[in-house]
Amino acid sequence: MANKKQTDNALNNLLASAGPEILRDLVSSLAFQDPEVRRTCFEYLKAHAPLSTTQKQTSDGEVVLALWEELYPDLEEMDDCWWEMSEAERDEADRRLEESRRISAPERLDAVDVAVPRRATFMPREATA
Repeated sequence: MANKKQTDNALNNLLASAGPEILRDLVSSLAFQDPEVRRTCFEYLKAHAPLSTTQKQTSDGEVVLALWEELYPDLEEMDDCWWEMSEAERDEADRRLEESRRISAPERLDAVDVAVPRRATFMPREATA
């Protein structure tokens, strides 16, 4: 733990000595490597930087696009799985989807918990509420 704190201090010292152009290049480089980092940057800057109405609207759109980039690989995998299912399995999935639309969100989450148990690293829903 002491080593991590020492590394954080070293990073903070480097960040403090870097000029705005260097920091801009660093953030831009990191943001374009990972859609989640890009979205996090947009959300942070929207919350902390003064923005015009146009800039705010543009950043809102960019957040949506970054979120789409994050989700796309998972959605593509789900689509592949869908077409690998038999017709009977797809019919059952459709039936369950229709049923899920008739129950409340908390009940749906309970059903998901039963179907896909949360990982031990996740906090239980009661602790996050």
